[in-house]
Amino acid sequence: MTASEQKNNGPSGSTLRSILSKLKDATPFIFYFIVVLVAMAGWLYFIGWLLWQLVVWIFS
Repeated sequence: MTASEQKNNGPSGSTLRSILSKLKDATPFIFYFIVVLVAMAGWLYFIGWLLWQLVVWIFS
C-alpha cells in the first residue's frame, strides 16, 4: 500500500477495510478449497473402505 492510497482511504480503519475487502475477494476460493478438501477426503474414505472390503473378502 502506497502513501497516496493511505491518504485516500483515511486513517480510520483503512487497514481493516482493506483486509475485509481482500477477504471478500478470497471467499469463493476458500469455499472452493474446502469443497475440494471434503471431496478428496470422501474419495480417500471410499477407497479405503473398498480396500478393507477386499481384504476381508480375501482372508475370510
